[in-house]
Amino acid sequence: LKIVKLAKILGFKIIHIISNGRKYNNEKFLGQLIKNGVNRFSVSIHSHQPEVEDYLTQRPGGFEEKIQGLKNLVKLNQHISVNLVINNLNYKDILETLSFFKELGINDFRLNFIWLHGRAKDNKDLFLKYSDFLPSLDEIIRQSKINNFTIAFEGIPACLINDKNKLDYIGELRDLNTEVVAFNNPQKERENFNWQERKANEFKIKHENCSKCKFANLCEGVWKNYIDIYGWSEFNF
Repeated sequence: LKIVKLAKILGFKIIHIISNGRKYNNEKFLGQLIKNGVNRFSVSIHSHQPEVEDYLTQRPGGFEEKIQGLKNLVKLNQHISVNLVINNLNYKDILETLSFFKELGINDFRLNFIWLHGRAKDNKDLFLKYSDFLPSLDEIIRQSKINNFTIAFEGIPACLINDKNKLDYIGELRDLNTEVVAFNNPQKERENFNWQERKANEFKIKHENCSKCKFANLCEGVWKNYIDIYGWSEFNF
């Protein structure tokens, strides 16, 4: 709360919290966040099914807390986006998931294709191939037009999005230039980096044929870990 208040005093126009949203079930706490200056909320929730959500997060009861938090955000007329990590356990039901949250009053979604990094790389039941997800991707875009909700994908290169307006759906192009200050290493030392540059130079990769694509300067490529596992066979250059 103190950090948010200071950010407002310093003149930040957008104060955006990305979190699991569980504590937003406390309407008093949420109201104080808003009063102190938060004006955008992104909540990470990955399924409309409690058993799937709680398994993915390993937090029993977390689903119910998040849903109540989302309802509170809607009630308070806040700018809300739902972030989902698309993986092998939730992709088949993704349209039902989007419909569920749409009925709650949410119209902005960020679908992040699973990054096989950290804990995810050790849980093979979560692994998902682009080729399995692509039919759902096409239908998600179609439904977004019919039902008037905003959708963006992260971790999915431009060549795999079939829509003629594909740039409208590439989440990386919507992101603000992000300078990160982190203190999450064991020594508690300060680490500064630009997230877009780090993704492009350290975590993602492009095929040599990507240079021929008209979107080469806009697309970040593919997670390196994905190519290490599956290679380039799914890509039609």
